[in-house]
Formats: sequence, C-alpha cells, structure tokens
Amino acid sequence: MDSVKRFEEHFRKCKAYRYALSLLSYDGETEGPKKAVDERADAMGVLGLDYFLYTTSKEYEDIIIALEKDYAKLTPEYQRIVKLARKQIDLSKKIPPQEYEEYTILCSKSNEVWKVAKEKNDFKMVEPYLEKIVAFNQKFATYYGEIDGNTFNSLLDQYEEGITIKKLDVFFDELRKRIVPLVKQVQNSKVKIRTDFNERNYEHDAQLKLGRYVTELNGYDYSRGMLKETEHPFTNEVSTNDIRITTHVYPNNLFSNLFSCAHEGGHAIYDQSHADKIKGTALDDGASLAIHESQSRFYENMISRNENYLNYIYPKVVELFPNQM
Repeated sequence: MDSVKRFEEHFRKCKAYRYALSLLSYDGETEGPKKAVDERADAMGVLGLDYFLYTTSKEYEDIIIALEKDYAKLTPEYQRIVKLARKQIDLSKKIPPQEYEEYTILCSKSNEVWKVAKEKNDFKMVEPYLEKIVAFNQKFATYYGEIDGNTFNSLLDQYEEGITIKKLDVFFDELRKRIVPLVKQVQNSKVKIRTDFNERNYEHDAQLKLGRYVTELNGYDYSRGMLKETEHPFTNEVSTNDIRITTHVYPNNLFSNLFSCAHEGGHAIYDQSHADKIKGTALDDGASLAIHESQSRFYENMISRNENYLNYIYPKVVELFPNQM
C-alpha cells in the first residue's frame, strides 16, 4: 500500500538518526575522549532534537493516520508498529522541543560526571545533575498525564507497557513471601562457600579474553557486534546487525566481568535472534524491557552460574590464568 511505502521511506531516516545517536552514545560511554564531552553532548542534543521534531511532524502523523485507516489490511506486525507509533507520537507531542533538547544534553553530560564521581566516591559531584534529571522526568510525567489515577504509572508504562504501581505491589508482595525466607535460610546455613579465589589478581587482557570466550560460547555473533569496556556494563543496539556489548574489568573480581559479559551477551543474543520479518522495524527493540531483561538474566544466572557450565569453561580459565588456579 502507498501508506506503507511512505512510512518505510520516513522510517529509513528515523533509523539513520537512531544509528548516529547510538554511535555517539556508545563512543562516549567507552573510548570517546573525555575532553570532548561538551561537543559530543551538544551534537547529541542537535541530532536528538532533529529526530524528535521529525518523529512528531505533521508529515509523519499524516502517514500514521493513513495507516490507521488501512489498519484492517495490515499484517499483524504492521498493526503493532502503527499502535506503537501512535502511542509515541501522542506522548512526544506533549513535550516542548526545547525541553527535550535540554534533557538530552543534560543526560549526556551527567553520565561523564557520574563516572568521575563514582571513581572518587563523591556523590556531591553528581547530585545536582541527578536532581535536574529527576525534575525533568517529574515534569514530563505531568505532561503525559495519569494512568489509573497516578502520573508515575505513565512513566512505568513506557518501560513495561500496561504495568502499574498496583500490579507491581502485588508482584513484589508475592516475591517477598518467597525471597525473605530463602535469604534467612542462606544466612543461617552452616555451609561456608569459598570466595578467596575470586579475589586474586587476574590479568586485565586475559579477563577480556575470557569475556569474549563465554559470549561466543553462549551464541553471541562478533561479526555483528563488539565488546568494549565501560564504567557500568550495557548493551547498545545500534542497528539490526550492529549489537554492541560492554563490560567492566576489576583486577580482583573475576566473576564481575564473567557474569557481566554473560548478562550483556544475553541481551545481544536476543537482539541478534529477532525474526527477519521485524528486523529494521519499530519492533526490532524486543517485545518489552522485562522480556529483554529475562533473556540477559537467563544467560547470566540460569546458564553461566550453572555448575555444569562452570565445569565446562574451567579448562579455559586455567589456560588464561595459569598462576591463579
């Protein structure tokens, strides 16, 4: 249909904006020059504003309106794409463009300040940035309006569609009934687990090799990704065939890097496994953030912490760290 073709042409430019912003973000989080913080933040502000205006333009909304009229003729995938696009337009149009640009620049700059503050263990350094970020989100929540009588639900809904404070309270109450007794059981156990081996000095580059080994073993495709270091590990979906992961290496904590790589690799494997029919579309970000986190936790906790798995990779650990084993 003509409306689908127009949408795909429009979305092609959206993907280009997202690609550029993702690359700037990944570069800044990993190996980007520290003195380029302001320039990089300003560039992200300019591109972010252009992207914001482009995805809230009358031209774009007219395309979505045309798709909504043809809704019954669309594939299930495109029907979902149209619903997501309508939801995002309605939310974004409520935010003044200047405030969106200011928020984008603030987030970029604050991240660099946070890195230094964390290293120095100085919360006061990052506190004013955090206060501004919270204030912005409080303001945005009032723009979005209430869901079930609460503005916070409008923020929750953007992370996990349909979730509310009421639903989370029920979930956490049930979780507490199961977790608290388990924690007490572990605390009262007479079994003492050795951890001293994890606190030896493990060579930096060898740890990175171990991270690459376990992520490849788990199924991460490095021809469509890369592994770099950052202050706090994350996964960056730049595009369908460019899913990048990060880790943080501590010389006296082998498991931190190992399980960080397993976790972020789980996110990346999920992204790399999306069906061909949704690749490059608005559905290519995953079903939801909770589903995304379930995949990363599955690889980190269910697979990589399993005794059989650890026994399997142990020869590689000995190979990489012959003097520590």
